[in-house]
Amino acid sequence: MKKTFAGSASSFAVKFIIRVLLIFWALMIIFPVIWMFYTSMKTSGEFMTNQWALPSKIRFDNYVTAWKAAKFSTYFVNSLFIAIVATGLHLAFVSTTSYALVKYNFFGKKFLNSFYFAAIMIPAALTLIPLYMQVYSISAALPNNRLTLCVIYAAQAIPMNTFLLTKFVGGINNGILESAEIDGATEYQKFFYIVLPSIKTMLIFIMLTNAIGNFNEYTTALTFLKENKYTIAVGISSIRTEAQISNEYGLVFASIVLLLLPVLTMYTVFQGAITKGIDMSEGVKG
Repeated sequence: MKKTFAGSASSFAVKFIIRVLLIFWALMIIFPVIWMFYTSMKTSGEFMTNQWALPSKIRFDNYVTAWKAAKFSTYFVNSLFIAIVATGLHLAFVSTTSYALVKYNFFGKKFLNSFYFAAIMIPAALTLIPLYMQVYSISAALPNNRLTLCVIYAAQAIPMNTFLLTKFVGGINNGILESAEIDGATEYQKFFYIVLPSIKTMLIFIMLTNAIGNFNEYTTALTFLKENKYTIAVGISSIRTEAQISNEYGLVFASIVLLLLPVLTMYTVFQGAITKGIDMSEGVKG
């Protein structure tokens, strides 16, 4: 009886500590977001007087200023165009490549598999300057081009996502593909009617994570694009830098909130698909 009671007390203590730690960790994550949001409604004077106090009244002047100064609508369209086109190109390439790498035997197949795996380990930042120089050497007009950035974004995540998709394509029963071929199905029909539906969930996961990443990417866009082609991340960041110099911290945080809103909205809407894709990728790794 005593052992049972001691065991129950110990289990309760462990659960209690875990819950306290989880609540503490959640507050550590949530509080900066809440602080940033109400600080974005402060004037410069209010912020300099007391950084932690609530604003004297609810005002959205900083948001209006950030919207106009950052040409928000123009930069938003640029980001949306790049995210959609780059993600479409990426999905077309990784889906067909993973299918070919799994279901066909050809010269250099092992090398390609090894190359994709090794490329995962290379940070994209290391290739940024050489990539810019190569693109510029082809044509001086290419760097400041949204389609150029689309191709770069589409290529950057190819190694990781090809590696993931090959695991899922490899799980498709060869007997189904062979039966379809006996019934007269072409390679295109097998790919579109058997392979793609079988990996649909993972493709949706890749589509969403790539679209969000491309929409919010900063470094590559800053390197390649000039002001007239800026994405929303680069445009708002430039306003944020100017506001910091003049101590307009309310404007700084308003610009950050504007930058986060589209990403948070996409994540909230598609949270289920993203979570399901993560669970599936964890299952592949396991």
